[in-house]
Amino acid sequence: MKKLVRNTRRTVTVGAAALALALCLLTTHFISNVKTQLWQQSINTILESTRQGRSTLAVQLDENYADLRNIAGRLADYPASDSAALDTLLREINTLESSVHLIFGEQVCLPSDQPCDQQALAQLDPHGGDQAVIDPHISSVTGMDVFDLVLEVDFSDDQKGYLIKEFEVRSIVDTFTLSFYNDAGFSYVVDADGDVLIRSPHPRSNKTVQNLLDMLSSQSNDSQALALFADSLKSAETGWAIFTYEGERTVFCFTPVGLHSDWALISIIPEAAVNAQTHALLRQSLALVASAVLGISALVLLYLRHMTKTQRRLTHQTNYISHLYNALPEAVALISTTQPYRLLQLNREGWRLMGYTLENSDEVLNLDLRASMPKLDYEHFAGQIEAAICSGEKINLVEMMKNRDGSVFWTSGIIEKTLDENGEPVLIYAFHDITKEKQAEEAEKQRTLQERLTLVSALSNAYPVIISLNLTQDQVQFVYVRPGLMIRLGEQETYSQLYAELEASIDLEFRQDYRQFQLNALQEAFAGGIGEVVLEMKMKLTDEQLHWTTTQIIHVNNPYSEDQLAILISRRTDEQRLKAERQQEILKTALENATAASAAKSQFLSNMSHDIRTPMNAIVGMTAIAGAHLNDPERVQACLRKISLSSKHLLSLINDILDMSKIESGKLTIAQEPFNFAELITEVVELVRPQAEEKNQIFEFQPERLEKEGVVGDPLRIRQVCINILSNAVKYTPEGGTITLEISQRSSLYKGCQNFVFRCADTGIGMEPEFMTRLFQPFERSDHPQARNENGTGLGMAITKNLVDLMNGEIQVTSTAGQGSVFTVILPFTAAKSNRRTNSCQLAERAHSGRGR
Repeated sequence: MKKLVRNTRRTVTVGAAALALALCLLTTHFISNVKTQLWQQSINTILESTRQGRSTLAVQLDENYADLRNIAGRLADYPASDSAALDTLLREINTLESSVHLIFGEQVCLPSDQPCDQQALAQLDPHGGDQAVIDPHISSVTGMDVFDLVLEVDFSDDQKGYLIKEFEVRSIVDTFTLSFYNDAGFSYVVDADGDVLIRSPHPRSNKTVQNLLDMLSSQSNDSQALALFADSLKSAETGWAIFTYEGERTVFCFTPVGLHSDWALISIIPEAAVNAQTHALLRQSLALVASAVLGISALVLLYLRHMTKTQRRLTHQTNYISHLYNALPEAVALISTTQPYRLLQLNREGWRLMGYTLENSDEVLNLDLRASMPKLDYEHFAGQIEAAICSGEKINLVEMMKNRDGSVFWTSGIIEKTLDENGEPVLIYAFHDITKEKQAEEAEKQRTLQERLTLVSALSNAYPVIISLNLTQDQVQFVYVRPGLMIRLGEQETYSQLYAELEASIDLEFRQDYRQFQLNALQEAFAGGIGEVVLEMKMKLTDEQLHWTTTQIIHVNNPYSEDQLAILISRRTDEQRLKAERQQEILKTALENATAASAAKSQFLSNMSHDIRTPMNAIVGMTAIAGAHLNDPERVQACLRKISLSSKHLLSLINDILDMSKIESGKLTIAQEPFNFAELITEVVELVRPQAEEKNQIFEFQPERLEKEGVVGDPLRIRQVCINILSNAVKYTPEGGTITLEISQRSSLYKGCQNFVFRCADTGIGMEPEFMTRLFQPFERSDHPQARNENGTGLGMAITKNLVDLMNGEIQVTSTAGQGSVFTVILPFTAAKSNRRTNSCQLAERAHSGRGR
């Protein structure tokens, strides 16, 4: 028995020794592994802190780059040539953002009241990209250690400039240069060559050496490791290395700063400081292991007691989780992973969203999701469920669902595959109601669409053809084509096809100019900085007539891709061209008239001296005679009649001169008032007919039926034109001759107008072709003896021609010497709102009464 006990003790002792040895070996291996892992963890911690320092610097610089982009956006609205406006804007900006300068042209620096740092200008690289960082240097202005951010600016006239914002190194150095291990470590910022750009204020930071690599002695360190470290800086890599620095083994952790610079942030920590922390952690780990062993022993003793408490706690925890589950503000549903997908469980918020209550919540269990979603939404939802099952990842969903009463609402949520309490796969879907957000989003889309439609509508009022072009892809999109245009548009798929189909309709005179609309020609023009290509040309439209058109192709900036975009707008300009040609004709006529007037002025003065002297002499002579025979009433009365006739003639001469003076000075205006054209002509006829009857002339009035007699114009000037023509017909037609007057109505090229035609034909003395070339020039009179015997200034027809031109009309004359003349006046009028017509019988009666002697 004792032997058995002794053997048992020996066995236990050997077993305990073996167990102890095994524990020692395991502990040694554990300590080695833990030490290695702690060292690597320390290095990772230092690297992560270094990255955080880099991120802090990046955030600061990114925020300032954002500010510079906002400033550049404002500057882009100005041309580089407007330096005064740019200077004012920069001064305003510097009241909010200090130390911001604009550089452009031949080293122009704004604002002008703040000097520029010449050191920064010397380092500025025009080919450095749209943004850059200028290395720290001593400012030539403040004498402080500074560095600068640079951002390229595009002005509205395609010139370029640079925004420069200056930072003092000391103002930001503490935000990203870190201290480690109870202030044992510090940081530098260096460039790719190892030059120290920013020094930490740490006591161990070397304040004199300019290059970090120069601080590492090649005698104390491996030259291959130093070369690898230098290459890592040049290639912007992240890593760590150990070197002897100032006689002590030191850890160097480095990471690139980025931000369009070759900077790197380097953290320097003594290896002893890292090891001290590692050893401290190791001691803590050993204490933890010892505590764990003791704890395990205690746990074994307390296991049975703990099981009872655990069971009770699990019951409480289940109840607590169930309460939290139902108290969540989000709806949470458990869904089966096999089709048809069913709701296995739903919390109270889910009941509420789907229109259920506690009383009818059992209806939700095993609810087929096809009944709770529109068909298309269920199909999309099922596809997302399959993706979540296959990938095992979270899937974001936005779906439309139905509640219990059949109404729909929008939901947004996340679905993920998980395991239930039995370890079976199940889907958990957390969602919430976003109906209001969707409605607001839809309203915003409608508002945006309405704005676009409004813009297109406004533009289409002026341009009936609006086409969006992608010149790079050779694509067209017909934004708007007004219905009823006399051109076939809308079926073309490419710009080349559109160009080719339209080329056949271009008038030959403009074919060469049309080639500037070729695809490659447009691409070259826009690439060269031309903003738009405009062409006025004649096109044969579907009515087989040539029409004037104006077509513009405008370049559109494209910030999203390299494709060249443009907008084509086009419209017919027949009416504008007609007005321009008429205006040009008026100006040409005015020039010719002015030239002729100047040449005829001497002749006019000669004629006028006679024409004015004749009635004046008559007035003076008759006045003297009347004064000498006051006792002879009959003779006095005869003198007064002659004085009255001479005065009226003199007044007529003066009125013609005044009218011509107003026309030549541009002070004669055409009134716009409603009147009845037929009634006006009838009144003129009644006024002139007695003169014709005195000469036994046949006066025929042949009016056509006018569609619209009520028109808008200047009745006074129209009456003056008609009387001038009819009076001349009576004056230059011998006794027994015939005068025929016709009025009619025709269509007009002017939009909304009708042409009214006044045609007067006589059998008078006619005119020679040579005189007809001077007929409408001021102060010109025919050399025919009968014309010379008639009183006049030679201004009547000049005034008539100018009045017709001012009313956008035209006057045509045909004449044969000895046979008579025909004057045709065409005047465009718009219809008056109240179109009062003259009684047809009354007008016919007046016309009939105008025939005969």
